[in-house]
Amino acid sequence: MASDLMLGNILSKENGILSEQWMYSTELRVLNMQLFYKLIFLFTNNWHVVRCISSVLLLVVLLICFYYMMCQLGEKKAFFWSAPLLIWNYSEIYYHVVSKVQYYIPHMSISFLTIGMILQYVKSAKRKQKKLLMFLMIILALFAGLGGLRQIIVLYLPILVAAVFCLALEIKNIKEKKQYVILCAVNFGFSVLGYFINSKILAKKYQFMIWDIHYKEFSIESVVDSFNGILRTFGYSDGKIFSFATVLNGCMFIVVVMMAYSIYENIQRKKTRTFSGRLLSFYLFFQLHHQFCL
Repeated sequence: MASDLMLGNILSKENGILSEQWMYSTELRVLNMQLFYKLIFLFTNNWHVVRCISSVLLLVVLLICFYYMMCQLGEKKAFFWSAPLLIWNYSEIYYHVVSKVQYYIPHMSISFLTIGMILQYVKSAKRKQKKLLMFLMIILALFAGLGGLRQIIVLYLPILVAAVFCLALEIKNIKEKKQYVILCAVNFGFSVLGYFINSKILAKKYQFMIWDIHYKEFSIESVVDSFNGILRTFGYSDGKIFSFATVLNGCMFIVVVMMAYSIYENIQRKKTRTFSGRLLSFYLFFQLHHQFCL
């Protein structure tokens, strides 16, 4: 967190979004928090003010991207009760990675924004609007890939696989549904191109680590650990039975069961289920696959 502030301060004195003077820790920061820090440092040198204002702006961007996606899903009303869940610290893990450090907010925002643009592209009948959306998706995917494998693993690869699975299960309106697969493939392709530039070109100019991702060794312990991690992310915590922890854990189990049921219902082949709903359900399913296997 402090290192990203320092990087933002350096970038505010340079022209560009990358710095050759910085040793990036885990991956190259491209579309990340340092851009917000750089922007605020242009107006003030107070580090505390920069941190506070940037934190608020990151949360606002997250909510805007989520709202955009919900509008494209036709669930605008659901935004007002689901949005608080994005900023509600319902678990220690979520508080650390989202509210406190905020490192994953840019990745979440990119995911919401990309999904929203895919949905709007398919629904739109305006040729100019489609061209603009395609251009924005390509640029976003390319820059996301420049930052490394993370966005590819959490978004572009699983949503492409989900789109292919959904298309394989559909027998009607194939032409429209093929657009989802094509769009996901284009996004995936340009994100991979970005990663290629990251590992083959930028790695020679900037100092950062390139991580190889491996599958876990399969075992009952790894499955239990992964499942335990999912529960703790949703708020499960240790504590005495006759304490407030029981209430919190009960609410957590209700949310997990509802989410699992929602995914199952949308995956089922029923006329009342939309293709976009099934697509996102498969996407979440493959996200869980990463949790257990990577």
